[in-house]
Amino acid sequence: MSPLPQFKSFRSRILSFFLGLIIVIQVSSLYFVDYANTQNARVLVGEALNATAQSFRNQILTRNIGLTQAGRLLSGDLAFKTAYASGSTGTISTALDNHRRRVSANLMFLLSIEGKLVASSGSNTEFFKSADGMFYFPEFINNAILNGEASGLVSIDNEIYSLIAVPLLTPVPTAWIVLGFQIDDELIKELQSESHSHISLLTNREGNWEIGISTLSTEEQKILAENLGMKNAIIGKTFDLASSSATFFTFIEALPSSGNSSIYAILQRNSNDALAPYYRLRLILIALLIAALIISIVAGGAIASSVTRPVRSLVHLAGQIQKGEYQNKIDLYQKDELGQLASAFNDMSNGLYERDKVRNLLGKVISPEIAEELINKDVKLGGEEKEMTILFTDLRNFTGMSEKRPPAEVLSLLNEYLTRMTGIIDKYGGVVDKYIGDAIMALFGAPLDLPEHAQKAVRCAIEMNTALIQLNHDFEKKGLPTLEMGIGINTGNVVVGNMGSRDRLNYTVIGDNVNLAARLESITKEYQVPIIVSEATRLQSGQINFKNLGRIKVKGKQDQVTIYTPT
Repeated sequence: MSPLPQFKSFRSRILSFFLGLIIVIQVSSLYFVDYANTQNARVLVGEALNATAQSFRNQILTRNIGLTQAGRLLSGDLAFKTAYASGSTGTISTALDNHRRRVSANLMFLLSIEGKLVASSGSNTEFFKSADGMFYFPEFINNAILNGEASGLVSIDNEIYSLIAVPLLTPVPTAWIVLGFQIDDELIKELQSESHSHISLLTNREGNWEIGISTLSTEEQKILAENLGMKNAIIGKTFDLASSSATFFTFIEALPSSGNSSIYAILQRNSNDALAPYYRLRLILIALLIAALIISIVAGGAIASSVTRPVRSLVHLAGQIQKGEYQNKIDLYQKDELGQLASAFNDMSNGLYERDKVRNLLGKVISPEIAEELINKDVKLGGEEKEMTILFTDLRNFTGMSEKRPPAEVLSLLNEYLTRMTGIIDKYGGVVDKYIGDAIMALFGAPLDLPEHAQKAVRCAIEMNTALIQLNHDFEKKGLPTLEMGIGINTGNVVVGNMGSRDRLNYTVIGDNVNLAARLESITKEYQVPIIVSEATRLQSGQINFKNLGRIKVKGKQDQVTIYTPT
């Protein structure tokens, strides 16, 4: 997947500037009605501080929305699901690190559905792990469990982070993807330059105020914390807060937070600085008021339209991609960040469409599990030794029956038989390696690990035999011939991987234990039983009962083997 473009909200900032200009001009015009009334000035400045607080919340919300969308994309990424299913912490951590860098997040975690930390990426992630291995903020995870997703601010080691959590769906929620970014000096200094207000982020733990980040001087920070500790704080209203050098108009905004502490944004403006422009500019602002309002409204409306229209189109396209509809495109001919984002969306949609087309076609030619193995790993010759269970089935006297029937009827009969048997193999976690005419070769334990593969293979064979009886009843009703099937099962070490030439390969297994499974299938007719298993398979088959058929020397092996049939 190509890296996601970093969305620089240049136009949104221009819009915020024009809207902020409207607010400032409106505040100024109201103040000049009675500029001598200091209380009115406090109210008007408080409104501006409130607007700045809302702008701060909106900036965090905008970035959280971006991270949430990025988390949802990762949640739907089949390659990441495969990495998670592998259980390899290294693979999961690498995937997290790559995705975190693409979306420009500071932190990224993968948690179990109960909140246990599985893997992480980013700096200082160790602070988010409690002594028992759980995520340090259980309230945040509980909120995600309750609402399906979560977002909020947390404070740790006097640093403040904004976190979002989305579920990893496979297809039900099995883990949590958590992304976050640190609210640092750069962010609040940028907001300070736009609003001309001092901004501080504080945490309140059981009545104790601690400053996490601030644009105030060290001395002013200390005085602020002392005043708040004396309960001189009024949440949501503008009030005066005096320091040794000046009086500040102060506005406190509660921010959505998780954990055992509350987080507040405190916005302050020096009262002398706030009132001085009213006196200096009262003559010229009235003349500029009407022109500024018209320019701001027109320009703001135009910019808002140019931003919201493509954003709505992008949101609509994202929803279609989320539903698996990859053929739609967005036409946005803009040489800016939105144009780049639209182009990236189109490329991503086209790539997902081509990937699904290849995967669907490959999944019809070979087993879907083998298709996933080939898609998600480097395709190269060679294999690895692995213990697994091999199951062979073959129809008895099928060749003679085929000679007496029309080819179309034989093919229809065979397809119905293979469809029924393949469904049962899939049910027990087996993978069809290949069809050899009327024979089936199935693997239990590859390409994905399968616990109790021997027992599942035997139970699969028993159900296949039962299904054949029912299938024969259906054939009799249609006037079709009945079928007889033999099944051979063996468990042992084999070599599994890609075999063939460098230009054409086949994912399969080879080895003496594969040959033994085929030999056991071939002697079922001699013993007049539908299923024969080896000693190794019987020993790993749990509580299944077997009948000892004796020892026999099979073709290709010097030593005799003990064979069994399930009862």
